[in-house]
Amino acid sequence: QETMDIIAGEFTLKDKPSEPDIFLGAGMKKIPSPDGEREYWSMDSEKFISNAVETVSKILAEDGRELLPKRMKKNRRFNSPLHVNYKPELDKTPECNEDEASRYRQLVGILRWSAELGRIDILYEVSIMSQYQ
Repeated sequence: QETMDIIAGEFTLKDKPSEPDIFLGAGMKKIPSPDGEREYWSMDSEKFISNAVETVSKILAEDGRELLPKRMKKNRRFNSPLHVNYKPELDKTPECNEDEASRYRQLVGILRWSAELGRIDILYEVSIMSQYQ
């Protein structure tokens, strides 16, 4: 608080300084240490993932597509976001135009930040996809 008071003395602040509850799309909160003597900042991915699903849904809707409905997900099991035999270096599909490449980078960026926030189960596949931007 003392630091924010110094900053407020030099600059006009939009809002009254307060502890953050969101940072770069991730939820933030303080949690006590096991001994209860200190507090630590914690980040969670719930807000980001929720917003990411909404964003991806909108992007897909622009192309006339949609995410797999929940009722269909219950009957299907996926072990990986990519097909187990997928080899992007051997892919023969045409290259993306600039708009498609921009969209691909946007989607990969969403996946990369999801992995950073704790979705380590998709990290390998996202790394592979990141190589082909």
